[in-house]
Amino acid sequence: MKLLNSKHLEIKQVVYTEELISLQTVRQQVFQIEVAPLKYARQHNYEKIIINAQVYIEPLYRKLGFLGIGEPFDEAGIPHRKMIKYLDK
Repeated sequence: MKLLNSKHLEIKQVVYTEELISLQTVRQQVFQIEVAPLKYARQHNYEKIIINAQVYIEPLYRKLGFLGIGEPFDEAGIPHRKMIKYLDK
């Protein structure tokens, strides 16, 4: 987790293999990874959370309320897309 400024939070380096992503336990882990920063961000009045998601896991983050931004890009040889979740006030 990285604080970008007083209103934006970024989640970094969450890694799952493509084979595991369909498993319910991984979905629960991703949900838990999002819950802690989300709770922190809401308590501290952050406006949004930003992630660079690997393209294959993007549908799961969309189910968690993240929106894709721009075109996919290469990060460490792996296709990624920047995603953002705006927080309710």
